[in-house]
Amino acid sequence: KQWYQRRVRGVATNACWAFSSLAESAYDAAESQLPDNETEPATYILSPCYAAIIKQLLATTERPDASTNNLRSSAYEAIMELLKSSPKDCYLVVQETTVTVISKLQGILHHRHTEKGGDL
Repeated sequence: KQWYQRRVRGVATNACWAFSSLAESAYDAAESQLPDNETEPATYILSPCYAAIIKQLLATTERPDASTNNLRSSAYEAIMELLKSSPKDCYLVVQETTVTVISKLQGILHHRHTEKGGDL
């Protein structure tokens, strides 16, 4: 059973890496199709499933086993690549995700600060 769980975490980490590469490639492909007068793609191939991908990557960061096999950091790296490589029609999700990540960071900082007995 332990072997299986390690393999699942490894597969999940690789899936995060794959989403990073997919996001970058999709954006590059959409950018290469732009007319000369435009600088950013309005949409791309991942747009219909963009929010679902982000949602699942955020859920991955909360998995009980996320601290092993670099899973949490791989999920956040994939999220960051998706945010960086987003077309205009995904900007609302980018904004919502940014707020979510900042909120998580604030929670972590608050928790660490209160562990040390200080006030924010």
